[in-house]
Amino acid sequence: MTDAHIERPTRALPLTQLVTLSIYWFGIVIIWGGLNKIILPAMIGRQPGGAENLGVLLAIVVTVGVIAPILIQPTIGMISDYTVTRWGRRKPYIVMGTLLDIVFLFGLATSQTYVALVAFYFLLQLSSNAAQGPFQGYVPDLVPAKQVGLASGLMGTMIVLGTIAGVGIATLGVTTVSLFAATMALGVVEVLTMIILAATVHEGTAAPQRTKSWLGVARSAWGTDILRQSSVLWLLVVRLLFLGAYAATSLALPYFQRAHGMTEGDASTTVFIGTAIVGVMTALSALPG
Repeated sequence: MTDAHIERPTRALPLTQLVTLSIYWFGIVIIWGGLNKIILPAMIGRQPGGAENLGVLLAIVVTVGVIAPILIQPTIGMISDYTVTRWGRRKPYIVMGTLLDIVFLFGLATSQTYVALVAFYFLLQLSSNAAQGPFQGYVPDLVPAKQVGLASGLMGTMIVLGTIAGVGIATLGVTTVSLFAATMALGVVEVLTMIILAATVHEGTAAPQRTKSWLGVARSAWGTDILRQSSVLWLLVVRLLFLGAYAATSLALPYFQRAHGMTEGDASTTVFIGTAIVGVMTALSALPG
């Protein structure tokens, strides 16, 4: 992500520190797991004409939302490499992005039209990815090389647990409470994980010397040198295919409703059960030995 060089630490971190470094992943994924799999299809389906055109309308929202991660995450991540504040390089972006998430989640939850829903979903993608880009710099910044595998494992665990929890909260919203309450609950959990991260991670204030304008720094995130790294390109291709299959699960709710005649509540419960089973199996497959 960066051409900014700061010496990687060699001192091992305690397990508690590695957990708090990873916990924000839980907060990030709980939002997108709950929104994309349950809440967003349900919101669109309740719009006038939404049930009849749910597949197309959902595809438009998701496609618009994909633009933000592609553009924002690497760009803000690169800018954060050179940011100097009393709170560190990454933390201001994480805190601000999370607080904006709450604002845009509220807008999404109270949207009365499809256009408003698309707009707030896009804004939520912007704010969330403005936090995610800098956040992903914590592992190379703070974790010694010998603990990167453990940190990656904890990240994966948080992603699995966050997805299950997000779908669970969203399912409760559809079946017993309200979509508004469920949507805001996802945001509250993310804020709590952000507070834990911000309070326990001490990243320091050092940053590499900036030799370019801020525009030049942002543009450097899009350097073509990566095209010469065949291993990285193959990794990105595999990741694209994997995430493409994962993204298709956002159609699970309307699929169960149309193909199997399920009610919205029954379809949501089925998606939650499937997500939990896949999540548990994924976690078990990651165990050593």
